[in-house]
Amino acid sequence: MISAANPMNASSRFPARKFSRPCLLAMMAVFFLLTVLSSASAEDLSWGPAYYDYIVSGSYLSGEQKYYSGYESFRNSARFALYDMDRDGVSELIADNNSPFHFDQTHYVFSWQDGTIRYMGSIGGETGVFYYPQEDYPGLFTCGGGMGSYTESYHHLRNGELKMEWVYDEYTTDDPVYGKKGIYQKTEDDALYQLDLHGPRKELHFYTPDEIRSMSVQQFMETDPAHQGTDYSAANSLEVPVQSGNGDNDIDARFGSDKAACLFLTGTPVSADQITLRAGDTFLFGGHDSHGVPQSRIEWTVLTANEYGALLLTKYVIDCVAYTEARQPITWEKCTLRSWMNDTFVLMNFYDEQVDAILTVRLQNPNNPEYRTKGGNNTTDRVFALSYAEAEKYLTKENINTQATETAIAHGAKLRKENRRKTVYWWLRTPGNIQERAMITSLSRDALDYEGNGVGTYFDDGRKNNTGVRPALWLSWDYINSHLQNRNP
Repeated sequence: MISAANPMNASSRFPARKFSRPCLLAMMAVFFLLTVLSSASAEDLSWGPAYYDYIVSGSYLSGEQKYYSGYESFRNSARFALYDMDRDGVSELIADNNSPFHFDQTHYVFSWQDGTIRYMGSIGGETGVFYYPQEDYPGLFTCGGGMGSYTESYHHLRNGELKMEWVYDEYTTDDPVYGKKGIYQKTEDDALYQLDLHGPRKELHFYTPDEIRSMSVQQFMETDPAHQGTDYSAANSLEVPVQSGNGDNDIDARFGSDKAACLFLTGTPVSADQITLRAGDTFLFGGHDSHGVPQSRIEWTVLTANEYGALLLTKYVIDCVAYTEARQPITWEKCTLRSWMNDTFVLMNFYDEQVDAILTVRLQNPNNPEYRTKGGNNTTDRVFALSYAEAEKYLTKENINTQATETAIAHGAKLRKENRRKTVYWWLRTPGNIQERAMITSLSRDALDYEGNGVGTYFDDGRKNNTGVRPALWLSWDYINSHLQNRNP
């Protein structure tokens, strides 16, 4: 019997194993390799924070992403998913434009290579993205059809490139020209074909930027079904280079004491001699819809300019839109006026080149300075209503109140004769004296009304909300300097 109190008994029963010198060296080499691989694996987790930042910072909105076909729909309704298409332990980022139109449906594939998010290519013109839990075919499958035909294809990464292989093409109805109903073309890889026909298909789930923003980096990384069960808690402590945004909190940490300041997420700074607009100038910009069809030209007032671009405010009240549809406690982040400005207004008035010229900025949403009503989270926008801080800094008695366009009047904006002028008050994005109100301009004092108006479509007495809208945006110097004929028309 072996006594636990006398280990020598055990050693005499089971003598120590002796290893030769070559064997010891081989074991040391294996241990060293495993240590290196473990270290590399930890470092490779940087793809998670990088993808996360790319989405929540709004970098995917950059006008530099010229490879986006259907960029307009991508900008307005993008969704994202993670999926490791080559099973190397590093997920690919799949961006979906979520287009309601079948033939405009496009998916963009990004990979993390050499510390950079690299665009690999697109999967377009088809609907449906799915996968099979099958190591032999780790890529993604797409399907789509129309006009009597149906196609399934397989997309995977090979040698650092995105490859596509047709799985099969099928006629869904008899056609006198093309042929009879049935599969007429299929891959020579029968295993792939059989998997696609009979395998346990699973649909890839996509998330909106807001849904991803509500997750931690770890939670986002764990959405990849190819890495199900993998613990990514170590990624929460990894740092991402500051220039890429590093998430909302780190972006906001770069704000100084100036509550009117914003951070530029897109755009390239220029030298002083390329700053060609000054406060008080006017500039024509927009007035064409997303297809380039001419509408009424929009005249803008220049509020300020810096090395990134010029801050423009519409010269007139251009429409009458509620701050949000129903009267309720609300902030700029969640209000429908914000989505109207960044979606409806943009689509109705700008084509692709102009959309690309509008800079994406990180905005502060400060509290109401008199009533301390909460301004809510800071936001990433292209088009926005001014905050009280921006209005106090950039507006004067001469330009704070203005006239309304025919469209604004037709939609309910009410002209009021104050100070011998017919003008219209308009929304700021800062909340009013309570959370169910938002600040407006004061007609009687050519100043700001810190109590504000009710935010809903209708006032408490049943009257339609008649508050006007003056969108603001930052415009790039590349566009301005190539359209100087639009200055001070």
